[in-house]
Amino acid sequence: DKWDLLCRLSKTYIEDQENDKASERLLGQFDREMKKLRSPQTLEALEASVNRCMNGVVARLRAEMPDLKETDISIAVLAFAGFTPKAISWTRNANLKTVYTRLSRLQQKIAAAATPSAQEFLRLMPNGKASAGQVSDPSTLLIGGKSLS
Repeated sequence: DKWDLLCRLSKTYIEDQENDKASERLLGQFDREMKKLRSPQTLEALEASVNRCMNGVVARLRAEMPDLKETDISIAVLAFAGFTPKAISWTRNANLKTVYTRLSRLQQKIAAAATPSAQEFLRLMPNGKASAGQVSDPSTLLIGGKSLS
């Protein structure tokens, strides 16, 4: 779980702080953990955490907008979790311009649908710039990312 990950990363950092290889090992471990976000199982777990912590926001998005593609949902999950477009592009292994385009189209679909929760959905989406609580750089996730416990 995330606490185990935090413990392992902090142990690596603290114990190897003076070792030149420490940052390389830490970044390697971080990279492996971030790549796990590309798996459907990890994204499902993230979706469950976002739903649990944010009053079922993804479940409501799915219910209120059943025609959304899974790609749209996965981007919404990451956005609702606090990832910025740059971090979304990195975790999804997608071009940043493509992510901006998908986010913009998703926001347009949500606004046009005018569902009961549309304003909340839009408020939780990034506006193209990092805002409070959002992860602008994947290397800051463990420090600046939202807690999804």
